[in-house]
Amino acid sequence: MAGRSEDLGLTRRDGKAYSTFYTEPWNAVLLASLALALPNPSWRFNDPAFYPEFKVADFACGGGMLLLATFHALEPRAHQAHERTGKPFSRDAFHREYIESCCHGFDVMEKALQMTRDALASACPDSNPSRWNLVHAPITPPDALGSLDLLKESPSAPALQLAKHKRYALVIMNPPFARSCGDNLQFGAGTDRGERMALDRVLTGIRASHGVQGIGQAGQAADFIVLAVESLAPGGRLAFIVPKSLIDGAAWLKLRKYLLDRVHVELFAFNFVPPGFSFSENTNLSECIVIARKRNPGEVTSEERTAIVNIMNNDMSSEQVQCIIASASEATRVEGQGSEGVFSIPSRLLADHVINWQQLFGLPSRVLHAALDELVRRSSIGGIPLPLTRLGDLASIGPDRSELTKKTSPVATGDPGALDFVWGRENAVMASIAVYSNQRRAFKAGTSDGIKRKFAGTMSHLLLPESIFLKTTRVFGCHAIEPVLSNISWSCKANDPGIEKAIALWSNSTLGILLLLAVRNEARGPWIHWKKVPLQEYLVPDPRRVSPGQWSSLISLFETCKNIAFKTIFEEDAARKMLDARMIDILVANEHRKGLDAVVRSIRDEMRGLKPVYC
Repeated sequence: MAGRSEDLGLTRRDGKAYSTFYTEPWNAVLLASLALALPNPSWRFNDPAFYPEFKVADFACGGGMLLLATFHALEPRAHQAHERTGKPFSRDAFHREYIESCCHGFDVMEKALQMTRDALASACPDSNPSRWNLVHAPITPPDALGSLDLLKESPSAPALQLAKHKRYALVIMNPPFARSCGDNLQFGAGTDRGERMALDRVLTGIRASHGVQGIGQAGQAADFIVLAVESLAPGGRLAFIVPKSLIDGAAWLKLRKYLLDRVHVELFAFNFVPPGFSFSENTNLSECIVIARKRNPGEVTSEERTAIVNIMNNDMSSEQVQCIIASASEATRVEGQGSEGVFSIPSRLLADHVINWQQLFGLPSRVLHAALDELVRRSSIGGIPLPLTRLGDLASIGPDRSELTKKTSPVATGDPGALDFVWGRENAVMASIAVYSNQRRAFKAGTSDGIKRKFAGTMSHLLLPESIFLKTTRVFGCHAIEPVLSNISWSCKANDPGIEKAIALWSNSTLGILLLLAVRNEARGPWIHWKKVPLQEYLVPDPRRVSPGQWSSLISLFETCKNIAFKTIFEEDAARKMLDARMIDILVANEHRKGLDAVVRSIRDEMRGLKPVYC
């Protein structure tokens, strides 16, 4: 099959180092079909004369799957346009026109470009194009960055200098995700550390010149999105497969803001097929599809919508795929639910919740989406108001696990300078809210007094999760008997011990778990994480909006529930059901309790229904 990394003679390890995780053919078809199906007033597909103007680019084309899928998605449109106008249609002529005028591919590897040529030629062997727009863009220290050279004022390679000023109707990509983390090497395996540092300095300068300083931690996929936006004609569209952290990662925040300033984000698609929720081969990294249209000057934006597509299996018939594509196209125009797994939101909400878009559409369920939408936007559920506020308004979040690991080491329990920690986690064993310190750690030699004071000052009873395996997690928030730090949870210090107890309790209720999942970072399917900045947006009970009697009842409920064993959210759980019922009794008026109980019960049922996805 054309376009796979093994066809390039790369091992899995080298494939990772070069970020050569190519798009599965089925997903290439889906991406290209969605990109062309969404409404676009700048595209005149009914006019046969428009097609030679329709420039398509892939700046890391690999084996050519996406460029080939775009040809197959364009061809029936061109055929219909010719029929409508009474002009004859020749498949050979259209293929030749696509290759010579429309299709532009770039890659760092010459063999990849040959594979792209072979794949495109196989679609119509007799068309005999006279010109191919396939550009070798090597990474050459100290300053040639491959296709990213196109972001320079003057690219290094002559072929890239010629391509610099081209503007495209569509940029379609599954870009490299490399970000110099472990063996995931930015600029590939063929460079040594010194050469990579030199190249990285050049790229850092380019980011500054385009106003996107600080996106480096998101990896090269973010740079390719900037390149796509800069290379699009007004009204042009980008269609990308990127890490799912685009929607929730703190490292991607600046890129999210960059996009909102320049494009209409028209669609997100998520693959919820285990194990990794990905669209690429040979990776368990969670990914998403993002499609966006570059704004025309003076364009009115008030009524825009963003379609959300949740894909629950990869064995769909062509009819099912076409139904999804049609529903997604309709969802960008009108409010409402489309086919199974397709809905839309007002695009303005992306700006309102730019810190973490998971809050708007992060779970593969209409029921959970509707509940989250109401909770996040109105602090209510089923029309019933709840006294909620941001975690960041009540508590400060302590240092991350990397800081703790670097600055401390385990010591004997009698060490007077040591701090108490909850270190390590066994999900199957950790079943109750109450936890105990299981390790004492002291500061390593050379640690500054400022760091020591910082760590000691953030010790708390309340622990909210930093990383979990959702499949086996039984409790989310915990409460330590003594103030602690932890490498598996965030310490969250409030100025009132009661607040820490109430939040620990809330984070194990059904509504508390739902809201916690709304600010997660989903890295690899059921392996999920929470970052400090999005976690500050977690909605928790607000002591300022309840009576002293209600608050006292919450603290009493914590004491009742702290040692009860919970099950996972994918199981029937009498303990969680009891907690939900008691919390409803405390937080809402009597006339609303029955209605809210029914809503919460439906959310619990819906969460259990996600077991095939996450387990």
